[in-house]
Amino acid sequence: EPLLGRIRARVLAINSADDERNPHETGLMAAAMARIPNARLLLIPGSTETAGHGTTGQARFWREELDRFLKELP
Repeated sequence: EPLLGRIRARVLAINSADDERNPHETGLMAAAMARIPNARLLLIPGSTETAGHGTTGQARFWREELDRFLKELP
């Protein structure tokens, strides 16, 4: 964690608000992303369609954001 600020690549981190393994409420992911230049966090809102930690394995929740992210790359 102390070296996060050295990352120069653009980063898109994806998490689900109902992720039981990496709960959004801890703030760990947001804090880590704040330390990385050119990083952003996509937080998928929890719903009846999400599946906790398994949500990130379902591209329908993040496909459009990933497409935008890739199009912005130099």
